[in-house]
Amino acid sequence: MKKILFFLSFLVGGVHLAGAQDLDQYKYVQVPEKYDFLKEANEYQLNALTAFLFEREGFEVFYGEDLPEGLDGCEMLKADVKKDSGIFTTKVEITLENCKGAVVFTSKMGSSREKDYHKAYQEALRDAFTSLEALDYSYSEMAAEVAKGEEPRIMETTPPDEAVAEKLSAEKARPVVVAEETTTETSVFRNGTTEYTLQRTASGFDLLKGKEKEKFATLLRSGGGTNYIFSSEKLQGNAYFDAEGDLLVEYFDSNTEQLVTVRYQLQE
Repeated sequence: MKKILFFLSFLVGGVHLAGAQDLDQYKYVQVPEKYDFLKEANEYQLNALTAFLFEREGFEVFYGEDLPEGLDGCEMLKADVKKDSGIFTTKVEITLENCKGAVVFTSKMGSSREKDYHKAYQEALRDAFTSLEALDYSYSEMAAEVAKGEEPRIMETTPPDEAVAEKLSAEKARPVVVAEETTTETSVFRNGTTEYTLQRTASGFDLLKGKEKEKFATLLRSGGGTNYIFSSEKLQGNAYFDAEGDLLVEYFDSNTEQLVTVRYQLQE
């Protein structure tokens, strides 16, 4: 009996490890603006939440159809969410498809018994995402190269001869001048008494709160770059900049059933 249990635990662990290694070769995830079972784009802010959760796991996320020029499509996975709900339970699962159309990851069926659709779908999605969290994803350039059939790049070192050793010693004696690091374009905003820093990224912006290093929210470019999908830990909505440069975030409050607008004022 113990041998059987050991074999089963080894088998499960092996599948878990294989899944982690399979995903480590992919750097990007594309999240659509609308899932087939929804009536409109980003209904219940489900697509925005999907994008946020993938970013939190370490993927670089592209929202919608627009992709950067020169992107290697085989380093990207296409995300999809499918519904399988009953009368009293909302159920969804997440799939990731590679450039060849093969599904490389399917989450567990996340579920929720919430009666409110907005809360139910978001809770079910977060539950499904625990399958991905368990894999401890981390992009590996070496894994990507192996997947392409390329030899991993390995740095080889050989002991230098006496003349080379003298030259290296002379080089070490010289003062090292480090070029100034190029920083991401940033802007400062204020909401109430709290300051926020907006940092430009390849797919939109990251919003940092106060002096915190962890991002407070992400803004993913949508609609040709004039509108953004706003995603934080607690809410998802739409965002845009007004004529004064202020950042406006709109989201639906399911408790009051009203559209709420939050203004982040640009600081000169």
